[in-house]
Amino acid sequence: MTRKFFFLIATLAALSATAVAEPPASPADPDAAQVSVYARRAKLRVLHAQLIKLEGQIYADYNKVNTEHRYDIVCDTYVETGSRFSNRRCLPAFAHTATQEEASGFMSQYHLDGHPADSASMVVLREGQEFRKHYRKVIASHPQLLELDRQHAELKKNYEALQRETFKGKLIDWN
Repeated sequence: MTRKFFFLIATLAALSATAVAEPPASPADPDAAQVSVYARRAKLRVLHAQLIKLEGQIYADYNKVNTEHRYDIVCDTYVETGSRFSNRRCLPAFAHTATQEEASGFMSQYHLDGHPADSASMVVLREGQEFRKHYRKVIASHPQLLELDRQHAELKKNYEALQRETFKGKLIDWN
């Protein structure tokens, strides 16, 4: 009788364990949705890193073949005043130079009665159109740069589509 009783208890325990076991996660399951969002965010980070790497390669290759060195692309990171988030920016060398000259002109204006330099935004507005023409000309005349630029555009399109899908219905509006 003890054997039958033990067998009955073991069978009931096995049956109740399978009855209580959770079914596989369905798409309507909130936990599955959360895992999906985490997976999309991880993919976003990977795509973003690929974009940064490809941009760096494009700019390095562009700078090698570019003959107008004031139009070289210089990338740096900066932190806005009052923020802890670092940002990456890539600008033509003339924009960096204009920003530096504007800052030093501002300082010398008060110390040496000097004349302030042109504002960096005015310099960028003045030279921006010529820079864009030159950049497109250099890119178009080098098939390797043209292919890298095409890859960058495709990767950016995929990144932005995944970004919209990931944050759809959230407080952030990516459109």
